[in-house]
Amino acid sequence: MSPAGLWRPMAPADLPAVMKIAGIVHPAYPEDEAVFAERLRLAPDGCHVLAGEDDALHGYLVSHPWPAGAVPVLNSLLGEIPPGTTNWYIHDLALLPEARGGGVAGRIVARIIEQAIRAGCTSLALVAVNDSADFWGRQGFREVHEPALDRKLASYDDAARYMRRDTRIRGNAMSAEDKLKELGLTLPEVPSPVATYVSFKQVGDMLYLSGQGPKRADGTYPTGKVGKDVTVEEAYEHAKQTGLGLLAAMKKATGSLDKVEVVKLLGMVNGAPDFADQPKVINGCSDLFVAVLGERGRHARSAVGMGSLPNNMTVEIEAIVRVLS
Repeated sequence: MSPAGLWRPMAPADLPAVMKIAGIVHPAYPEDEAVFAERLRLAPDGCHVLAGEDDALHGYLVSHPWPAGAVPVLNSLLGEIPPGTTNWYIHDLALLPEARGGGVAGRIVARIIEQAIRAGCTSLALVAVNDSADFWGRQGFREVHEPALDRKLASYDDAARYMRRDTRIRGNAMSAEDKLKELGLTLPEVPSPVATYVSFKQVGDMLYLSGQGPKRADGTYPTGKVGKDVTVEEAYEHAKQTGLGLLAAMKKATGSLDKVEVVKLLGMVNGAPDFADQPKVINGCSDLFVAVLGERGRHARSAVGMGSLPNNMTVEIEAIVRVLS
């Protein structure tokens, strides 16, 4: 892991460090700690921090549901989130210089996009400052000029831009391959079996995928007991990586991810004896499938704990998939 490579949920105790980062990265856009504390209280699922191996923070992201076409005034409290909101607003993303350039910003944006989709939002929006419009453009956001926002944007600066992206599929359905690109994800090679079995087997229109683990590009696996050696957040990412491997197997078996519907997952977690958050870990795979495949990614599931797993890896997941005609 890089010195600043792990995103985890923000906690109230992180706020002093978050404020220090904000002062370094956004000195021209000062906001009170109460603003960050309120966002964290209203939308904890949208607030994350980037932690290094020494637990020091190197960045943060604050986001929450907020109506499309509306922008909170800089350094203002929201009061509450209007009910029925279907737009997810990225309030602030800040990285210290040493954390930039390694793809960590794109990873947390992809996670927030997944969070917005899970929350039923049809769009995301933000105000781009500090010449960040190009970065947000690469994440699928486009500038939207709404004259009614001019005064609020001016509370940021003259160069502030309101940007938005749609989570819905419009017109011709977006392919799963395009969705992967949009999320900044790449499918790995399908791992070769290490014993007497095959990676997948199709019977009729049903495709059975052998269990996979979170294999890294160098062929190694993250190891250890979740809940003791490995955090839930780390194991979530391991399950997500395993999900990419399963998607790769689906594509190899059928030729296209647009021809599959996930029916059932069995997620196995190498947990400490008292670990009980297996579902939170396997969500890493389930959330990925929904983000890439949409409704075809929703599935039945079991998430269970194991005393051990092959190679002491943290997660193993197998899947049953229906092949569409």
